[in-house]
Amino acid sequence: AVSALAGVGVVAVIYGIGKLQRGPVSGLIAALILLTTFQFVQMSRLVNTDVLLLFFIYVAIYGYLRVRNGERRWWYVVSVSCALGFMVKSFASLFAPVAIAIALMVDRQVNETLRAKQFWLSILAGLVIIVPWHATMIYFHGSPFVNEYFYYHVWNRTITTLEGHT
Repeated sequence: AVSALAGVGVVAVIYGIGKLQRGPVSGLIAALILLTTFQFVQMSRLVNTDVLLLFFIYVAIYGYLRVRNGERRWWYVVSVSCALGFMVKSFASLFAPVAIAIALMVDRQVNETLRAKQFWLSILAGLVIIVPWHATMIYFHGSPFVNEYFYYHVWNRTITTLEGHT
């Protein structure tokens, strides 16, 4: 059910992004195009964390678009979405913050962002989500956790073929 609900959420967020950027008709067209994409619908039906990660990435992007429109409180949505995406799929979730950082550079908003109180408080909110679980796992399991989590599931999955996944 989580994957299916995340799929519905992605469609809703895509509508929201389209509406925010170009109006409600564009949002509706974007959502309908996504709904006609067989692979997206299929992945939403499977028990898979990829669609949940996609949901959090798009919520973060939507939040950033709201920030860009002057609504700084949306930094909290950006950070919490990035943190929840990290909890779902660890380093694969870094796409959203990297894309947002690039957008800040292109929009020449880096200095203004670094001066915004909401930005720093939102990062703190994201860390409150990420750090406790990781710290607890490191405390209880030590180097076996670090080796399994960081080296095997992050590093090795990035550079080699594992478990038949190229």
